[in-house]
Amino acid sequence: MNSCTVISRGPHLRLLCGFSLVAWTLVVAGCGPAESEGVSDIQNQILELQMPANVASLGDSYAAFEEGKSVTLVGRVFSSLGSPFDPEVASFNLIELPKPGHNHDDPGDCPFCKREMENAATAIVQIVDASGQVMRPSAEKLLGLSKNQDIVVVGKVSKVGELLIVNARTIHILSETDALELARRVHGQAG
Repeated sequence: MNSCTVISRGPHLRLLCGFSLVAWTLVVAGCGPAESEGVSDIQNQILELQMPANVASLGDSYAAFEEGKSVTLVGRVFSSLGSPFDPEVASFNLIELPKPGHNHDDPGDCPFCKREMENAATAIVQIVDASGQVMRPSAEKLLGLSKNQDIVVVGKVSKVGELLIVNARTIHILSETDALELARRVHGQAG
C-alpha cells in the first residue's frame, strides 16, 4: 500500500486529526500527483496507439518459440480461475483470441466458450522496466487493462516449463473491429 492509503485508514485517521492543516496539506500533496504522473509516463511509454504489423497468434508463437526472440502476438486478457491479474505486480494471463461469432460478456456462462477458453493457448505477460524487473502496481492500475480485453503485445519471450512468458515492451489495445479481424485470421476464417 502507498503511504496515502495507510495514513488515511482506521486508527491512523484519528492520529492525523491532531496534525495542523499545514501538515495535512503536505502529507496529501506528497501523494497522488507525483504517483499519477509516474503512471502517466509509464502508460505513454508502453501503450502503443498504432497496431503493430506482423501480428501472430499465441499458438504460432509457441510453434516458433526461440528463447529471447522478440514477438508481436495477439490475445485476450482472461483467466477462468478468477482475475487474470497479479495483484502485486504488472503481470497478467493472456489467452488465444476466441473464435469469432460466439462471444459473451462472461464466457464462463456458456459451456462451449468456457471449454474453448480453458483449452486455448496461454501466456503470462509481464510489464518490465529497462532493467528487466516486473513493474508495480498491477497492470489494471498501471495500464488500465481489464479482463476480456483484446490486445497486441510486443516483447521478448521465454518459457518456464511449457508456459510462454512475454516480457512486454509495448501493448496495443484493440478496437472491436481489429479484434474481430485478427480473431478471423487466427482461426483461419475469411473476413
